Amino acid sequence: MSDDLPDDPVDDLYPDSRYQVPPGIVTRLRPREVMRDRPMSGVVSHREGVSTPSPSAEKASLSVENFRSVTKNTLRGFCDVRLPFGKFSLLIKEVSVHEKNAKRWVTLPAKVRLGTDGHPQKDERGKAMYDSILQWGSREASDRFSAKVVELLTIKNLLS
Repeated sequence: MSDDLPDDPVDDLYPDSRYQVPPGIVTRLRPREVMRDRPMSGVVSHREGVSTPSPSAEKASLSVENFRSVTKNTLRGFCDVRLPFGKFSLLIKEVSVHEKNAKRWVTLPAKVRLGTDGHPQKDERGKAMYDSILQWGSREASDRFSAKVVELLTIKNLLS
C-alpha cells in the first residue's frame, strides 16, 4: 500500500479493511481512490477522501435472522446474519452459536473436509474435520462479530 494516501479513520473501526496486494501485482485502481469519487450511503465525510460510518450506520451494523435452536455438546443453534453495505447486504447463513461454561460465541459456516476418495476426513477421535469457508482478518474482528451476534440473540431472548 502506498504511503502517499492519508490515514483513514475507518481503519480504526475496521482494522482488517486494508487491502493487501502481493508484491509483483499491478493494480489499476486503489480502493481509496475509488472511494474519493463515490462516497457510500450512510457515510459522513470528515475531509476529502476519508469517510467514517455515521452513527445510524454503526447502529445498523448487522442483524440476526432465522435462529434455529439445536442443542448438541457446545452447539446451541444456528442463525443467519445480515451485514449491510449501503444499499446492499451480505447474508451469512448457518452461523453456529455455541455455549460452554457460561461463555457464548459464534462461528462462521464451515464445510466438511473431504478426502481424495470423496468421503469426510476424520480426526484421531473419529470426528469429521471441517474447513473454513469465510474468515475474519484478525482475532479482534472475529471476537467483535461474535460478541455482537450473541448480544442481538440475547436481546431477542433467543438464547435460553
